[in-house]
Amino acid sequence: MTNIYEAIKYFKVSDDTEIEYADLGGDGPVLLFVPGYSLSTDLVLPVLAGVKDYFRCVTLTLRGFGGANPAAKGSEEKGEISLAQAARDVRELMAYLNLKDCTVIGYSMGTHVTFSYIQQFGCDNISRFVILDMTPKL
Repeated sequence: MTNIYEAIKYFKVSDDTEIEYADLGGDGPVLLFVPGYSLSTDLVLPVLAGVKDYFRCVTLTLRGFGGANPAAKGSEEKGEISLAQAARDVRELMAYLNLKDCTVIGYSMGTHVTFSYIQQFGCDNISRFVILDMTPKL
């Protein structure tokens, strides 16, 4: 893939909210980058492109930011925005792409999302967890 931005796609989670993600492919171990507050997939891709020859690089835009919808279209009561919901979205992305044994890199708020994932689901499909630039409080 010559244009990394062609990797940006969308999938629907269980509440019909569309979530933006990118999978740069590759046969190496999976790096799943969970971004921080207000970061979108298109801002993260140039960073991941630097290691895509060694890893399968995947990222997403958390709902409510960038190209991710905050709620399902036509539904005011759906589309909760919370760390717990973001963690459920990450889990659904992992299932959608059949990701196993991921090294999850949580950046800033993405670290809190990953802690929420572990709280809800344990380390299911996570082999390593990298904490990047997180506030010292939980």
